[in-house]
Amino acid sequence: MDVKREFSRWFERKFVEWQNSTGKRKTIDEFAKWLGFKQPIVSLWMSGDRSPSQYSADRIALKLGDEVYTLLGLQPSDMRLVGIEVNWDRLTDSQRTDLHQLADRFVRENAADYVADEEPENRVDKTD
Repeated sequence: MDVKREFSRWFERKFVEWQNSTGKRKTIDEFAKWLGFKQPIVSLWMSGDRSPSQYSADRIALKLGDEVYTLLGLQPSDMRLVGIEVNWDRLTDSQRTDLHQLADRFVRENAADYVADEEPENRVDKTD
């Protein structure tokens, strides 16, 4: 079965499950808003005309579960990082600054453990 069609069927089931959980009939537009997308792209996914990118799959996984990765043949993302990214605009300036400082400190303290010019998936830990 092709990925778009398989995802489309799963996504449609999730839409129905979501409607049932709300206790009333909902529109695709309402589902799209709940997921954080615009209705046209959700309709394309539901019809099987398009499949979500990694970026979109990450956001779908936050609401509908990480099964989306298996269906799309994608690597699961760290949902803690996705959660930070998705909610970045909701963070206060102070919270953003704290996260930046924490990340900067981590990089400074651990920079010697990694080969700096390699891509993250190919990075080699020098301690091995």
